Amino acid sequence: MDVNTQVLEKLMRRYPHLTNEGVGVSGWWCKRRGEDRVDRHRKARADLLERVDRVDACCEWLAFVARRKTVNPFRSSYGFKHMAELEIGYVTNGVFVAAALHLGFAWKDTYTVNCLLGISEAWAKAFDEAHRYKRRSTFFEDCGPELGLAV
Repeated sequence: MDVNTQVLEKLMRRYPHLTNEGVGVSGWWCKRRGEDRVDRHRKARADLLERVDRVDACCEWLAFVARRKTVNPFRSSYGFKHMAELEIGYVTNGVFVAAALHLGFAWKDTYTVNCLLGISEAWAKAFDEAHRYKRRSTFFEDCGPELGLAV
């Protein structure tokens, strides 16, 4: 999709709360770690700029997603990013949100680091069904031995 640093910088100017964590930074996390929220926000924005390649990967994945004109109220950006990770590997919530905003997906702020996106729930259910066994096998491979489950 050819996302480069200049494109991402322009997107971040348009959406000043966009960070590597998503929309803003987690206040709970700042309190827990004793961090200043403004400093964390600045660092999270710098971190997002370092992940241009992952934004591009998300754009490529989102190109095949069925859109809707309004936001999907049943899943947040965090849930959708986990779906993408099954096919493209680890991405942060902010990377995923940046890609969706770049491609013009409908979105709504939830006043958390997550947001709602205009991705079809019917498409998401079909994706879940197609990847159901992949998720389960990954879970058992990763966590099964620790939990005493046969792999």
